[in-house]
Amino acid sequence: AEGRAVANELGMTIHWAATATLAAELELESGNPVAAEEVLRPAFDKLTEIGDKGYLSTLAGLLAEALYEQGRHDEAEELATVAEETASPTDLMSQIIYRTVRAKIAARAGRLEEAEQLIQTAALMCEDTDGSNDRARVFTDLAEVLAIAGLHAKSWRALNEALELYTAKGNVPGIERIRARLAEHEHSMPAS
Repeated sequence: AEGRAVANELGMTIHWAATATLAAELELESGNPVAAEEVLRPAFDKLTEIGDKGYLSTLAGLLAEALYEQGRHDEAEELATVAEETASPTDLMSQIIYRTVRAKIAARAGRLEEAEQLIQTAALMCEDTDGSNDRARVFTDLAEVLAIAGLHAKSWRALNEALELYTAKGNVPGIERIRARLAEHEHSMPAS
């Protein structure tokens, strides 16, 4: 936060906006989408104002995720569209996040085939990264899509995959969040 404030004071707009993605990811990992939005919104607005697109797609994708987590699905869909339209084909993070947000929205709207296609594409893209946190987030989102579709056993397995990845990385907030979701869905666990 101090570094972001200094960058802003020095007029380092792009650096300040770029660091919003890191701060927002921490807030999202900690289960605080409101705080993530508070960090992302001013950076997104500033980059939009100056016409910079280098970080805009990532900011838009993360902002879409923060809005989705708050139940603001229409706004999340709009920001996912911005992320899609501004993302470079080689920007895997942006390519993945807009698809996962869209997949969850599509699943909630009953468009399960679309949701499955989006989340599977995001999962395949994650295979090209070495970011276990990114893969864990995709498995978490996959679990949500599967649960919405009523596929609780598959959802359970996806959550356990996410837990393994977060555990290997030592991501304590991720571990705690997945354990809480597993506890919520314990009744859906497949019989042994």
